[in-house]
Amino acid sequence: MILIKCHTGNDIIVQSNSLQGITLNEANLHRAILNETNLKGSSMINANLRGAEVENADLSFVNLANASMMVAWFNQTKLISSNLKNVQAISIELINADLTNAWVANADLRRANLTGACFKSANLAGSNLLDAKVSRTDFSNTNLTSCNMNCIGLEEANLNRAVF
Repeated sequence: MILIKCHTGNDIIVQSNSLQGITLNEANLHRAILNETNLKGSSMINANLRGAEVENADLSFVNLANASMMVAWFNQTKLISSNLKNVQAISIELINADLTNAWVANADLRRANLTGACFKSANLAGSNLLDAKVSRTDFSNTNLTSCNMNCIGLEEANLNRAVF
């Protein structure tokens, strides 16, 4: 059994010995504390991760489609090959996060802090990055088709072979 602490006091008890590969679809993880957690291969479709602390964690190959991730902290987290399609992630922090090969299409990333994040070979088609901070962000080989790229620090981002 694992206890996921939440700043709201609404802690979650998971009947498992590990969070790796766990199904947390539609879970209310509002303000959850998941720092340095291994959630690799898990499913969190439609999960509420608003205000969650998920720093230095491994969320590679995780399905976060349609999740609510507003004002959450995912700094230095691995989201390699994860599905973040249609996420609501306004004002999220993804500083130095690794989203290589991630599917982030139609995501709402307005006012997000993506400083130093790696989106190499990712798909951000149709995403909204209005006022997002993208200084030193790696968008090389990334699909940016139909994205709102009115960002802060775009001149310092790596756009090598990005598709617009």
